[in-house]
Amino acid sequence: DRSQGSVGNGGCDCGEVDGEMTSRAPRRPMAPADFGRSIAPRSTPSIGNRRMRTTTEQKAALAKIAEAYARESPDPREVECALAFGRTAGLEPAQLKEAREAAILDSARRRARERLAQAMQSKDTIELRNAIAFADEALLDSREVEDAIALMEELDEQAHETPSVAHHQDALVDGLRAAISSRDPDELSRAIRNAEVAGFTTRQRRAVLAEARVTLNLVIARERRVSSPGRRSRGAGDR
Repeated sequence: DRSQGSVGNGGCDCGEVDGEMTSRAPRRPMAPADFGRSIAPRSTPSIGNRRMRTTTEQKAALAKIAEAYARESPDPREVECALAFGRTAGLEPAQLKEAREAAILDSARRRARERLAQAMQSKDTIELRNAIAFADEALLDSREVEDAIALMEELDEQAHETPSVAHHQDALVDGLRAAISSRDPDELSRAIRNAEVAGFTTRQRRAVLAEARVTLNLVIARERRVSSPGRRSRGAGDR
């Protein structure tokens, strides 16, 4: 029986050319342990290669997500396509969320830099104040806002800050100091948000705002440690 001979020999002992059988040199009978080897692929990608390919695909997906959010008004279809590509590449929901938030923040920071540059070129106090406020909301590094603040202070000195604006911002500074003393996260968040919207224009006021942000981060970190005391002890026990 031709089919039985083919199976018994692993499909390697005979072939057919132009309808005629061609024989090959006989082989020794295969041991039971050899059957698995006869049908195994000759080369299988190693785990390291598969991981490298997956990592490369995920990096490409992250770059695609960042590109989708790079525009001032992202295209919803392009965003969904990028997120779908990320899911296909094996990114977890938490990774997708983190990538999306990072892309949005990076885009906001880029626009904040552009607005600061335009406002400094125009030397318009209103544009500068709005650009500084936008930079605060985008969490731009304070060193990137220093030049705009210095120009704002110079213009304020020249034009003399109106009493109403000065009084309002001084009141917000008092609120920040009270929130720092209370160490209440909700009060700190409200005071910081109000100050960011106002767009502080002097180094003294912005220093108080920076202190409030640091205090809020410390309070949140401390609450997290208190809420999960067992995590540290379990880790120590495992060691």
